Amino acid sequence: MAEEAIPSDNTSQVSEINLSDIFLFIKRYALAAILISGLFGTIGYALSFLLPVAYKSSSVLIPESATSSNGLGSLSGFARLSGLTRNESGGAIQPDLYPSILQTVPFSLYLLQQPVVDQNNRSYKSLQVFLHRDDPKDDVVKEPLKINRNLSKDIVALSKSENSNSQRARGLVSCIYDSKTGIITISSETSDPYIAAQMVEAANKYLIQYVSDYRTQKTVREVEFLGMRVVEAKKREQNAEFALQSYRDRNRSAFSNVAQIGEQRLQSEYLLAQSLYNDIVRKWEEAKIKVKEEQPVIKVLEPAYVPLTRSKPSRKMVALGMAAVGGFLFLLFVVFVKEKFHRRFQ
Repeated sequence: MAEEAIPSDNTSQVSEINLSDIFLFIKRYALAAILISGLFGTIGYALSFLLPVAYKSSSVLIPESATSSNGLGSLSGFARLSGLTRNESGGAIQPDLYPSILQTVPFSLYLLQQPVVDQNNRSYKSLQVFLHRDDPKDDVVKEPLKINRNLSKDIVALSKSENSNSQRARGLVSCIYDSKTGIITISSETSDPYIAAQMVEAANKYLIQYVSDYRTQKTVREVEFLGMRVVEAKKREQNAEFALQSYRDRNRSAFSNVAQIGEQRLQSEYLLAQSLYNDIVRKWEEAKIKVKEEQPVIKVLEPAYVPLTRSKPSRKMVALGMAAVGGFLFLLFVVFVKEKFHRRFQ
């Protein structure tokens, strides 16, 4: 029993010695660690002035599906999956797909074509020219040479420079969909605050127009089809009316049954053409009203704004990061270098 008690006493003594060493270590190097961390923090704060400055602008949108829950609250999604309620949105794009729309090549090409104005009130023909403003001799600023490769108009063929510009423009805009609140946040971060706001505004317009076109494309095609049928029906009605009146003029004094049969036939043809024209016009007007009804509602809760303060760099975060790095390096130096030589000297 005595032999078992001895190791426990030694263990407690070792632990006490270790704790005392730790407190002694802190007491010995605490001031130096604070000074080193402060020095590194000051250097980091000074270096932050050399980092590129960026400004961030954002906008908040509320899509239609986020405001309509059919009165079921959190059970609306389950009810829709179960087939208990019909999908009110029809052919609408789900809001969680909106970020993917703003990460496509057509959107980046759309951005590159947008005219912009910088904070110095200098106008640029397009965003592409602004991105290469510091190198006016760059070939990218010039109109790209179009080579006819006999490709379909639905195929996008970009050169290396055009693809580089496309990726650069795509990286200027980001879109986040919050599934809990149902809101969409579109933001842009550039070196110019006015350019950032214009990029957000362009993204808002592109997204709203894209969703609207997707939602109403079927009805719009129906309107175009009925519009062509209206022209054809109107022409048919006019031809039938002209034929009827011409026949009546030629047989004004005729009282034969054959003449009456011919007139009745032409009159029936005219009435049919007139009825068909009126019916198509009615459907055409209904289709045009339906296009307005199917327009998606995307409310701009917070429009794009010109940021007044920079978003990058955060000088406080840079200073704190450098201070932490300085303290960590000083700790490594003390533990692995100074203490080792101190023990050897003792």
